Amino acid sequence: MVRIRLIWVGKAPAPSIRDEIDKYRTRLRPYAEIELVRVKPTGTHGDAGALRARETDAVAGRLRQGSTHVVLDQRGEQFSSPELATWLKATIERCGNQIDFVIGGAYGLDIQRFSGSIKRISLSQLTFPHRIARLVLVEQIYRAFTILHGHGYHH
Repeated sequence: MVRIRLIWVGKAPAPSIRDEIDKYRTRLRPYAEIELVRVKPTGTHGDAGALRARETDAVAGRLRQGSTHVVLDQRGEQFSSPELATWLKATIERCGNQIDFVIGGAYGLDIQRFSGSIKRISLSQLTFPHRIARLVLVEQIYRAFTILHGHGYHH
């Protein structure tokens, strides 16, 4: 079973967003488990670099050793849904069944502070609120698995 962890810096999701995310998590159960891990923001006042460093350290402490680490970054590689499915399959085959996806806080992440290799991907060149980015990411993961298993969800 593929074990995916979605780690984000930010507020707890609103019930409506949480319900939508849970709907895709339930649909994903035949293929993967998704664990949601929230990191509380360190604040909104003060030096942005110091806030970013503290949040990055908090996120790094929640990354699983031996998992593939994927950071959402608007400068990261962009995929179509079929390309994401292909990348996901290759990553699972090459690196194992643990993947940690990370969405940073308002000030981003200092990924040089992470140990190991990091894959950067972008959902879009558009900027999304974090709650929407989480929902889009979980939906795209579900879509990728349905593509890989030949289901008709992706048209």
